[in-house]
Amino acid sequence: LKVFLNGALVTFAQDATIPGTSESLVGMRGTGSGALDNFQYRAIPPANAQLPFSDDFSCAASGQLASTYVEQMGNVRVADGSASNNANVTLATLRGVSSQGQALSAAVNVAAGSGQAVGLVARYSGPGESNFYLAEVYGKPGMAALQVNLYLKLSGAYQLLRTATVSPGAHTLRLEVSGTTQKVFVDNALVLFANDATLTGAGSAGFRLAGSGASLDQ
Repeated sequence: LKVFLNGALVTFAQDATIPGTSESLVGMRGTGSGALDNFQYRAIPPANAQLPFSDDFSCAASGQLASTYVEQMGNVRVADGSASNNANVTLATLRGVSSQGQALSAAVNVAAGSGQAVGLVARYSGPGESNFYLAEVYGKPGMAALQVNLYLKLSGAYQLLRTATVSPGAHTLRLEVSGTTQKVFVDNALVLFANDATLTGAGSAGFRLAGSGASLDQ
């Protein structure tokens, strides 16, 4: 659910209480002496992502993600060819994608010590912020280097599988999952790997942003 005023997003929410159907009606409501004009309606049909998938975030309606994504939590602001966090934590996955073997990559630029984290999500089955693998670059406060973390996320806390450090600056992050193997690459160099058999089924893929200003590209 998103509310815009003069073309700008002012608030948003994730709520599953009233699922939409093909027979849902729309309209308007007013109280007192309020008035409105130029009422418009258009359908927003969901669009499944087609594989192989890529997004340079160069085209966005009202500064939002395309309908090929599902924002499982939070909100993403799209501008100037990048996707940035518009909430405390945002998690977005591809619509209509379900696979077991996955390879994801993105250009990330996390400031050291900023508290920002930019990550790739694999084998997501949800709901919300649960049941997926996460590879992230994290600007841990007080650290001059950047942390690279590989997590398993079930319904409870994040479980750290492996961690490493890389130099500050812009990097290309890649996550590969195949069978019971998870591999994390930074600038095409393997920095982490694990053999975890917790999530072996097919799932969606996407990204997670944490902290003000956290963003990714491509």
